[in-house]
Amino acid sequence: MMRYFTTVAKVQAEISRIFHETGRRASVPEALLNIYNSGKYLEQFPPLSVDKLWDSLDDEEFLRHINQLPIGLDLIIQNEAENKSNKGNPVGEDLMFSLGNDLIVFKAFNYINIDTHKHNFFEMGYIMRGHCLLTVEQETLDLQPGQFYIIGPNARHSIQMDDDESVLICIDIRKSTFENAFFNLMAGEDLLSYFFQSILARPDYPNYIIFTSQNEENIRRLLKTLMMESYLGDSYHNLCGISLVNILMCYMLRHYSDTIQFYSYDFLSTRAPLIMRYIQTHYQTVSLHELSQVFHYNEAYLSTLISKNAGMNFSTLLNKLKTGRAKSYLETSNMSIQEISEAVGYSSADHFSRTFKQYYDCSPQKYRTKFRTEKE
Repeated sequence: MMRYFTTVAKVQAEISRIFHETGRRASVPEALLNIYNSGKYLEQFPPLSVDKLWDSLDDEEFLRHINQLPIGLDLIIQNEAENKSNKGNPVGEDLMFSLGNDLIVFKAFNYINIDTHKHNFFEMGYIMRGHCLLTVEQETLDLQPGQFYIIGPNARHSIQMDDDESVLICIDIRKSTFENAFFNLMAGEDLLSYFFQSILARPDYPNYIIFTSQNEENIRRLLKTLMMESYLGDSYHNLCGISLVNILMCYMLRHYSDTIQFYSYDFLSTRAPLIMRYIQTHYQTVSLHELSQVFHYNEAYLSTLISKNAGMNFSTLLNKLKTGRAKSYLETSNMSIQEISEAVGYSSADHFSRTFKQYYDCSPQKYRTKFRTEKE
């Protein structure tokens, strides 16, 4: 079967032409069909410039490399009819990951028409330059350089960039791959872990999360290498891509976890992210009464909101945050059990020990001994 190709630059040029001439946003399949019908396509896969790792490129050179990346005309044109017939339904993994890859990395097109849609995989995006209007359910966010979002499966969303300069790098990843590759991140004892656990436990529950970084070089270098790996197509690119996304996630958590914003469509209060961050910051002493005084909601409403966002009640959330932090102290410090108990907010070492045993099936001292023995 004859394969036909074009480049990212030619598709963007066609989408931009339609927008500037008519004021209308075109879809990618429409632009591809126009290129195909005009005969301005390639019959050979264009060579990739991989003489050096892309993380060494400056931003302008990186964008020039992206513009020369190939796009297959035949597969997308073939799927256009299926896209139309499925309009309004979730985009499935079989369509997006038709080549068997676990993730896809691409630069979002400017001026593109992306109808509000949902899908059954995770979508991530990083704003490298300019800005992007991201609408999720009933909220529109004006994302700025350095902001990194993760949209959970089944969240209705759309993207809009109506200028030439904005750059959004997108990462689509299978739900099953997300669960397996980031299991350790999701098994943590913090609010981010509970966020992911809640999404995976309730597939009908739309949600998103946003980090705000300083758009630093380390992040951009990771994304540049990830983009290169995504297009290499050899026997290692998929594994390398998953590993790089894992590093990216860890980096964002390590350096920017205090900027996390997350949102539940069921609760349209703009204060929900602030409340959850307040709990994480003040977990040693916070109470529902304190939250009601700070945020001016009654305790019953706060209790329901917390359960919805964290997937557990307020008391369980506090105990998991406290014992999770205590576990870290047991593994990394020489603090006594009494000192750890006080540090995480328990009134007595006995109370702390009983609660810790409920979650880890052993006393704090036994956990420390076991951890150090296994580490030796």
